[in-house]
Amino acid sequence: MISIGLAKFAKISQMAPERRAKEYEQYLKGGGYRYYRSFREALRSYAFGNQTKESAGSVISSVKPAAERKNNQQAFDKVAFWLPGKGDPVEISPKEIISPAGQLKVLLRPEFGLKIDGKLRIVTVWNYKSPRIDQKIASIVAAASLYQSAEPPSVDVEYGTLDSHNLEYLAASAVTSTVKAALVAELAFADVILSEALAGGSIAA
Repeated sequence: MISIGLAKFAKISQMAPERRAKEYEQYLKGGGYRYYRSFREALRSYAFGNQTKESAGSVISSVKPAAERKNNQQAFDKVAFWLPGKGDPVEISPKEIISPAGQLKVLLRPEFGLKIDGKLRIVTVWNYKSPRIDQKIASIVAAASLYQSAEPPSVDVEYGTLDSHNLEYLAASAVTSTVKAALVAELAFADVILSEALAGGSIAA
């Protein structure tokens, strides 16, 4: 079984089939490096650890690759700038979903929640320059977050995606049966690709 973050999963789901197959295969070859780990650590310290922006961001300075350090710093600076005044930060408990055949684990680790007038906004940060977030991406993120939930979606909870590059926030619209079907199909697709790769079979073209 491979593990993949929710944002990366949503990104892969928007690719052409051949590209999606190759992306999943990479995780069997040592892929899946947590490039934005220091950004997330810094953001958690800032949002929930009562640290100043400068103190929280110090963890990023220890990242050795210059490009990685620069991109993590830029993402942190922008999200930390956006966050104040948007609501009371809330830590969201991590969850995970498993594909039907058990080949893929999708890690649900929203960066933060925001309490606004009694309602909860659960935010997943999008650190990719391409593609830009749209309703398809936001809806897949929301559908994954609600996958196999025993409770019906609450009107008091909103699932949204925040682009760390342009600070565009997009709330998911209703998670329709079409979106749910697309999520299930993507999980099944990953199962097929990973099973074939592990068995040494051909990869879908």
